[in-house]
Amino acid sequence: MRTFDIGIVGAGAAGLMAAGILGEGHSVVLFEAGETPGKKLSQTGAGRCNFTNANMSPEKYYAGDLSFVKQVLSRFSTKDTLSYFEKLGIYAVSEGGYYYPRSLEAKSFRDRMVKQAEQQGVLCKWNNAVTNIMKQENGFLLSASGVDYFCKKVLFCCGGKSFLPKEVRYNADLLCKELGHNLKEQTPALLPLKVSDSPFKKATGVRVNVRISYKKKENKDAAILETGQLQISEDGISGICVFNLSHGILEELKQTKKVPVTLSFLPDLSRKEKKAMLSSLKENHPEENWRSLLTGVLPYKLIPALVEGNESLEEVLLKLDEFPLTVTGAGDSKKAQVTSGGILLSDIDPETMESKLVPGLYFAGEVMDVDGMCGGYNLQWAFSTAYLAAEAMNQSL
Repeated sequence: MRTFDIGIVGAGAAGLMAAGILGEGHSVVLFEAGETPGKKLSQTGAGRCNFTNANMSPEKYYAGDLSFVKQVLSRFSTKDTLSYFEKLGIYAVSEGGYYYPRSLEAKSFRDRMVKQAEQQGVLCKWNNAVTNIMKQENGFLLSASGVDYFCKKVLFCCGGKSFLPKEVRYNADLLCKELGHNLKEQTPALLPLKVSDSPFKKATGVRVNVRISYKKKENKDAAILETGQLQISEDGISGICVFNLSHGILEELKQTKKVPVTLSFLPDLSRKEKKAMLSSLKENHPEENWRSLLTGVLPYKLIPALVEGNESLEEVLLKLDEFPLTVTGAGDSKKAQVTSGGILLSDIDPETMESKLVPGLYFAGEVMDVDGMCGGYNLQWAFSTAYLAAEAMNQSL
């Protein structure tokens, strides 16, 4: 049996950051169930790594206690994250408030974090799933790949169910329950949506900018909307704008079998401007039908799904501005960006990230019952909680 000051379960964004901080001055072992660390991190932001956002606020998150989220973000902010990674040699560039590394490479971002942990003397155990954990009098006994490790303190940041390697037979539920913790059910979040009788089957693969909106059952007067690039699949819709609405829409689906959504194409134009454009097209080319006229306005494969060709101007305008779809369920859960649910915030100290039930056990990142919208919010949560947990462990050892 090997003995360490700290054991970190999970080498994702939170685990790697904590390891890079705690390795200085402490003996640390970092366990990762997959063959490589930071798999999810190396693919985030379409491979470009959107790691934080200038517009950080608790309202960008879904959680049982937003005051908890507010307290954490105030103690390790976007500014703190940018400063921390600059010291690691990662300089940021902003695109409309979305921060990326200047390399625009998520893999290089991940590699710098791994290098930092290794340089601090952390023992990195890739392809080593922690399959058992037991509380001892002065620490914890962990088992991984047939080897026992005694750790005075443990940081649990093995993420959620998204990106969980197929060969891994454990998950956060089992390990946390072994230690007396209960979790809110973990479900996929930030994922595609299925639509009934999709009119876009022949437009699969098309990407187009839209404004997408829906209304909650209890408040039909207020529309919830997102603007961005829509990606069309054979049976549904995807893209960041869809991901950001998926949490609320799937909650609505728990109460009803379907949720009406509305697409507005050409979202940068007002309804009046769209009408003026359509009028101009028809006046300049009166001999052409709408399928022909719209080829300079919308993706070619999308047009037949929107218009027959002989509609009136007002009918075409309505389809461009208020195209109806009906969402009937979640899309492929394997494409989920994060996991909703996890360790209850009421069981965690917001100042230290330490368990209120098990002294010496800490949490960080996605394993907690907090999930954010797309835009760097989930990585900021991972970094903020990892930093606070690491600082707390530094002070207590």
